[in-house]
Amino acid sequence: MRDELYDEAASSFDTVRALTDKRLTADEITALVLGEEPGQDSVPQRPRRVWVIRGTDSGGAGLIRGLWRDKGVVTLPADRLPALAQGTGPQRVRKAVDDADSGATTAQRDRRAEELHTFLSRMREGDIVVCTDGPKAYLGVVRGLAVYTDPLDDAAHFTRAVAWKNLDAPLDLVRDLPAELTGRLGDADARIVDISEFASRLEPLVGPDPQRAAPSPDVEATLPDATAELADALLQPDTGWLQECVELLRGKPQLIFHGPPGTGKTYTALALARHLTGGSPSNVRLVQFHPAYTYEDFFEGFRPRLPRKQATDSGVGKREPDAADTSTGLVFDLVKGPLRRLADSAEERPAEVFVLVIDEINRGNLAKVFGEMYFLLEYRKEFVHLLYGSDEGRGFRLPPNLHIIGTMNTVDRTVALMDAAMRRRFSFMELHPDVPPLTGLLSRWLTEQQHPQEAARLLDELNRRIAEGPANDRDFRVGHLYLMQPMAHTGPRALDLVWRSQVIPLLTEYHWGDDTDIEETYGLAGIRQHLGLQPGSGA
Repeated sequence: MRDELYDEAASSFDTVRALTDKRLTADEITALVLGEEPGQDSVPQRPRRVWVIRGTDSGGAGLIRGLWRDKGVVTLPADRLPALAQGTGPQRVRKAVDDADSGATTAQRDRRAEELHTFLSRMREGDIVVCTDGPKAYLGVVRGLAVYTDPLDDAAHFTRAVAWKNLDAPLDLVRDLPAELTGRLGDADARIVDISEFASRLEPLVGPDPQRAAPSPDVEATLPDATAELADALLQPDTGWLQECVELLRGKPQLIFHGPPGTGKTYTALALARHLTGGSPSNVRLVQFHPAYTYEDFFEGFRPRLPRKQATDSGVGKREPDAADTSTGLVFDLVKGPLRRLADSAEERPAEVFVLVIDEINRGNLAKVFGEMYFLLEYRKEFVHLLYGSDEGRGFRLPPNLHIIGTMNTVDRTVALMDAAMRRRFSFMELHPDVPPLTGLLSRWLTEQQHPQEAARLLDELNRRIAEGPANDRDFRVGHLYLMQPMAHTGPRALDLVWRSQVIPLLTEYHWGDDTDIEETYGLAGIRQHLGLQPGSGA
């Protein structure tokens, strides 16, 4: 019975009731009995659907090799099931499955009931079926109602007639069908999979004169080149370094900026991300990793909340409770994290660029945080099934138009937690005071802001002393941002305050445990005296 006529709540396995406020014409009654839509000569009025259907015989061989090919049918096992008719409602189907498979798990019965209801009621005449056999794909059109048959091959089946279109010339799953479709086929236990989103691309292959149509071109997002405006905003002398970053992202959609503190890694990452996305705020997202950050925070996980009834009673919220949301304890919802939300948006809008910026990426346990995304970072065309099953058997991929830019503080020795496999999945660009594009950047900024060059000379001498000191580590040098703060240029003693409260504590941490006299070696007064500068001299 058509879903819009079936009164599911009032029906049972033995009794079928219709909605009393519905009326049918004679043509509609005839079409309903035949399983057709009225006035369409057996062609459904609703959009054509596409179904992947699988079946194997008792020996494990695909039924498309024998029974389905020879008889022009597709079948679904009816072991221990009664003779359910075309259009049987979901409640009656579930009752029949529960009675037949009482020893099976709830998940197994759920799946069988869903597949049986699809075969009996959702699948219609005129729909396209796809049957796979290894790398081969066979296409056909449903031409009959679902019927219960006497035992075929020693077992009862539900059967539908199918007009196969390419039995002598099967398609190649990789070459001839959309790449996204392969991700939908990863659940080997599923007998029937709805892939109706590919209907427009498969319909030309089942027409009156089926032939391999040229694959429709995929819509691809294009990363724009670096511009002079972007370089100016980042105080870089030209676009060369930024264009290299763009080229790296075109070749591998993951990039990490690394360097000492204060070198503008996060600022540069966000500026580049906004440039690549055309300034769209919804296409850029920033997250920060830390040791307690998890897969559930980053991708998706269950989150507790009060049931809406309790929340309303306690004044937490005003929303009325749903009928199914009246439990007394905590309710756990599967909540999407920033990567999942951005990936879903990128999948829906393939012509746009999306960028996820991960600040302090090396501070997280990357293998744990990324989970199965660890694999997808390198294999963007592949699909995986998600930990919590939210892909519903469809498979999930990281869209090619989603790019990741990370930042990494190389002084933080937790960088060792980024193993070789993860490093291989990223390109790396250095931001260091001694190498372009940062050399001379502070001096250029001071000139632009009409400030004296004293701060630039002091920073150069500080970094020279760090390089020659006992640590002898170039990553211990101090970045220009410490001396580009507005508060460092508000008065004669402003620079002294920044030096004493921010630079000296940083260097004290670097030299923890050795015998370095921090004030003697790096104190502002001593450096000024060495350079022959007076506070606020403007030199």
